[in-house]
Amino acid sequence: MDAQMYEKYMKAVLPLIAAAAPVGRQPILVIDNASIHNTVVAKIPTKSSSKQSLVDFLADHGVAASIFNLKDDLWKEVEDFINSRGGRNSMKKYLVDEYAATLGVKIVRLPPYHCQFSPIELIWNQLKSYLRSAGKTSDKLEVVRARAIEWLQNKCEADISWTYEHVLDIEEGIKNVMEQDTYSSDSECDTSESE
Repeated sequence: MDAQMYEKYMKAVLPLIAAAAPVGRQPILVIDNASIHNTVVAKIPTKSSSKQSLVDFLADHGVAASIFNLKDDLWKEVEDFINSRGGRNSMKKYLVDEYAATLGVKIVRLPPYHCQFSPIELIWNQLKSYLRSAGKTSDKLEVVRARAIEWLQNKCEADISWTYEHVLDIEEGIKNVMEQDTYSSDSECDTSESE
């Protein structure tokens, strides 16, 4: 799959997700940070962008700038503008996220390299293990595909539920660690203030 196929797929699926949501409840779709999920609406310039790109970016955002300004001055203006809007990450707008928002669907992105928060990754890992043990590297693609479909069709609901419970346990463990860190930090502050 590539970014264009992903976009096409999401344009078909997002209306279904929006329609399936209970009345009064915002539908939320959790996705990972695969590069195909991250097509941006408009690129945010960097220091190495051309002068024209810097001027165009500022103009698109209602800031007057001249191509005759020094590139360093233009970059400073762009950098100040980006920082005043919460930084580069908060200015990024993803194509699929923008489309989802028009349908009332909120996209939540998992942090990069945190597959432990994604139940599908656990199933994917089990499927890959099964395919490795059940076949050979010389097997034809059709045979591997048939094995994968059969394995998925025979996956019981309890196994799928377990993946969600596992992710919830991980989240709970992280929350506990974060609460302990907050408590420890507060205790250290209290101790240092009393000295």
